[in-house]
Formats: sequence, C-alpha cells, structure tokens
Amino acid sequence: MLFGQPLQLLSYDGRIDGSTENPPLTTKCNAVQLDVDTKQWMRIVGKYQSKMNNDHVLRFHAFKQMVTRDDAAIIWYQKTKDSLLFAERMDYRKLSCPILILDGTGDLDPEYHGSIDRCFSVKSPHDYSRLHIHHDKIPTSSSTRLKGRIHQVIHDRIMSIRAEGINVFPLMTRSDYEFYDELGTLSSEQVDIYQKPDATGIRSDEINFHLFNTVGKNELNQFNGLYFTSLLNRNVAHYMAIAHAIHGTSIRTYEQTRATEGQWFDDPLVDDIYKRILLVETMQTLHRINIRNALDHSSSHVYLATKHAYVPQQLHQLLQGSELTEFEPFDEELYHRREQAMVIAVEAKRLFDKHGQAVPMSMMEKTSYARFRKWSDERQSLTDDILRTEFGLYIDRVGKKDVRWIRRL
Repeated sequence: MLFGQPLQLLSYDGRIDGSTENPPLTTKCNAVQLDVDTKQWMRIVGKYQSKMNNDHVLRFHAFKQMVTRDDAAIIWYQKTKDSLLFAERMDYRKLSCPILILDGTGDLDPEYHGSIDRCFSVKSPHDYSRLHIHHDKIPTSSSTRLKGRIHQVIHDRIMSIRAEGINVFPLMTRSDYEFYDELGTLSSEQVDIYQKPDATGIRSDEINFHLFNTVGKNELNQFNGLYFTSLLNRNVAHYMAIAHAIHGTSIRTYEQTRATEGQWFDDPLVDDIYKRILLVETMQTLHRINIRNALDHSSSHVYLATKHAYVPQQLHQLLQGSELTEFEPFDEELYHRREQAMVIAVEAKRLFDKHGQAVPMSMMEKTSYARFRKWSDERQSLTDDILRTEFGLYIDRVGKKDVRWIRRL
C-alpha cells in the first residue's frame, strides 16, 4: 500500500481545471506532505529501482518531481526516452479575486487564459493600411538552415531590401546569429541591440536579444522593416504542455511528428494550439517596429522567410487593410539538385587529381556513378557546369557507348 498509492497518483485522467469527475492531480499530490516518512519512503524505494519494471521506475521519478510542485502532469511516451510533461498555463483563478487581463491577441487564443467571465474587444489604434506583409518562399526549417547556404540566400535578400531604402531589422535565433554576423548582415547599430554594450562601450558576449526574446524591446520602433529569418517554432514539448493544460489527457501522449502543409502535428488538438500560439507570437513580435507608433504614417514592412503560406496568409486576414506580396528568391528543387551535382563534381575532381590525367567517370565510387547515369541530361549538365566554373574540368562523352571522361579544359 505504501508503495502502490503514490504511484497511482500519476494515473490521473482529467484536466488542469478539474472539470472531470476526478479531482486534479495537484490536489492528490498536495495531500502527500514532505515529512520525514515521505522522504524515507523515497530513499527506500530508490534502493530497489533495479528490481522494478520500467513503468514503475518512470512513475517513481515522476512522483519525486511532482511532490514539490503544484502542477498537473502526464507521462509523455517518446521513441527514445519517456518523460514527465507538466501542464503550462497560468490559472488566474488561484488568485481568488477579480482580475483584468490586457491581451491584444487574446481573441486568437481565448482558452489560454482559462475561465474568463467577460471578454471585451477594443479597436486597434494601428493603421494596418501602412503594413506590407512579404512572404519570402524560402525553406527555413532548423534542419535546412544547418546546411549553411540558406543564410547566404537570406543575407542577399536583406541586402536587396536595404538597397530599396527600407531600414530592415533581421530577426534570428540565437544559434543563427553567428552565421549572419560573419556574413555582415547586421549593421553596427543592430549588433549593439543583439550584444548590448556596457557603460564603457564594450559589447556583451551574451546574445540576450533574439527571435524568441523580443518582449519589451521597444527600441525596434525606429525600424520600418522586420525580417523573420525563420518562424517562431519552439520545442514540441512547449505546445504539448499547453495542450495538456487545456485538454487534459485527451491529447496523444506519444511523440508528435511534423506533418504536411496545413497541419504540423499529428494530433489535431496539439496542432490547433501550435497554430494559434505561432500566430499570437508572430503578431506580438511584428508590432515591435514602427507600426506600433500610432502617430507615424509611414509604411511598415514585415518579411517572413518560410515555404509555408499559412502564417503570412493568416496575418493578412487578421490585420485588415494590410497588403500581402509573395517573393520567391529561392528555387528549392534547383537548390537540392545543385547540392547533389556538387557532390558528384567534387568526387570527379578528386579522381582526376589522383591520376593526374583524363579518366573515365566509371572509375568513381559505384553508387555515385550509378546515380549520375540515371540523371537527365539537364541534371548532368549541372555537374559539368560546376566542374567547368569551379575546377577547370569538363565531362566529355566519347563513342557510341556514351562513355563519360573527365578532362581538363
């Protein structure tokens, strides 16, 4: 009984607001006091973990976390490691008093604030006819940005925007900052915002300002352009925790995977939370530039680098009077073809350098050459173009059997 009862605490099947017949998990956990007996129980059970099955070990560690917290949680079953997922939502009812919530984007995500008795809509003071939303169709997922060339594409785009006379501020993640800093994408003034100097003028080594930390950064109101170098996509657990707070154990507790255009998560409940939070955070962030200046009548430009149309289209509909344009500076299919052609070209050059004279491509690694032979003439010509421009070589087709030779120009 001493062993089983605490483990049953983690079998809760309800919502954070206790709307089901079962009492909330926090009530049960609060009934267990952190006294000497409880601590002794945890020490004793901890010694016998090796004899417990995996599910009981997980519940035991979860109980140790829960006993000191006043939160609801569920076990999140993932492919690599199961973990405890705490609900994340501010429950204003705990204050037990009337409260006024001022949230300009509250109507986009009304459930986030919990039980609200009355909701008032106030007309926005902003003139969105000044706002120009630009959808730059560039793939900017975290895996795509790791390849490096995406940063160059966005850098070139930002430079061209500045050439048009728009004072655009590039907004990026902390991990992307180094790439854009090396490319010279940021002006000296913008570097000071990311790495705020101290009283002596020495810039901080810490990047405290970034895509996910713009709250209160009103110094951006001097810029009439804002470039989102990627969407505000947070960790999967962030959206699942909020979905759990709102929907209880109705959400799926296995690992969520990104899906297709129009739906990012397998679970529609989590997907709905993701979309609403993404829109809310994007709207709050874009209001940091000069569109927030009610007495300013000059234009404002917001650029979103993403291959997905959902966010720019939704923003255009919500911010009535705004203008939406699309720009495609990047051919994704051509990009991948060039990447593959570069791999073959580099291998061909190594083969030529090894022998120091013209060699047949059939001497390349078998899988590489077989892949190349299956390509269309147009795709093969990309490899030839790279060999000519980068390495001073070319591909020569010889004889009826169409044998390819690598030769020097």
